[in-house]
Amino acid sequence: MLRLRYLSTLETRWGGSASEMAAFLRECRSAGLDAAKLRALQAMVERDLGWLAGQDGDLAEADRHDLAAVELAGDGRLIEKEIYGVMLRTAGYDEERL
Repeated sequence: MLRLRYLSTLETRWGGSASEMAAFLRECRSAGLDAAKLRALQAMVERDLGWLAGQDGDLAEADRHDLAAVELAGDGRLIEKEIYGVMLRTAGYDEERL
């Protein structure tokens, strides 16, 4: 899905921002995307928030966002396999660190 690829360019680790990601997600909601696609986009936003929390050293907050990302991604079929795999590994890693 092209919107997922675009959203990934807005990730904070690549020079974007959480506010840009949230604004794009709002635009997608306004455009009337179906619920499954919106959940996949929201999963990407949660993934980025988890990364930010991890960078700040807040492992509990990182874990919360990373688990939310996995839950929103569901079976991962709407998210690129590599990104979905990273989501699963990161959530597992967070659990081990806590």
